[in-house]
Amino acid sequence: MQDLRRELLAAFDAEHREHLRVIRAALDTAERGEAADLRDMFRRAHSLKGAARAVDLPVVEDVAHRLEAVLAQVMEGALPLPGAVAAAVQTGLDWIEGHVAALSANATPPEPAEALRALAAVLPGAAPAAEAAPM
Repeated sequence: MQDLRRELLAAFDAEHREHLRVIRAALDTAERGEAADLRDMFRRAHSLKGAARAVDLPVVEDVAHRLEAVLAQVMEGALPLPGAVAAAVQTGLDWIEGHVAALSANATPPEPAEALRALAAVLPGAAPAAEAAPM
């Protein structure tokens, strides 16, 4: 069973890296004042959430869900992408990357509080980080 878990995490590791790379590239595009592919960013956050669920990483799933919620608001025009929203998304991406890297290294993953707080701060009506799912 442990071997299967390792294989699943290895597959997730490769998949999440690609999603993070594309979302970050789109953030860079938006920060330059160019049109970013918001639908692709949203789809990648959604896929990241589903992949985290499939490998039983509920905290990563929660952060990805909040990323998805923020990007949905951006797609609807309720939130602007450059500035604070892009910084919050980047904080979420950085946390996911750090969490998965720690798991891969058999180290203690970082707590999600900062990422959850950053995303909640830009997402109207989001639950405060203290109410987020525990690790």
